[in-house]
Amino acid sequence: MQKVEQSISPYHQSIDTTYIEDYSKLIIISYKLIASNNSNIFLEHTLQAILQIFNRCFAKENKTNHQRAFFKLFLNLICDATRKSYDFHKDKITSFYYILAL
Repeated sequence: MQKVEQSISPYHQSIDTTYIEDYSKLIIISYKLIASNNSNIFLEHTLQAILQIFNRCFAKENKTNHQRAFFKLFLNLICDATRKSYDFHKDKITSFYYILAL
């Protein structure tokens, strides 16, 4: 949460979102490496945690400035799931999208 707050600091000219690519890669690689039965549970808990942080940031500041970092993270997750270099099976991608849609 601190990283998100730092990224929208009024003292910065632009939002620093370089850490988001690293987070999305970490989530995707962890999702791929965890045994198939537990990977869906891992992803579901991870996405719930991200949404809780988003809600806390929004409730604390009551501003829409926090949205950009979170939507960039979700967009990166969607793009990374279909990236050919990660070599996901079609059923794993479908499962990923299903959990993301919930």
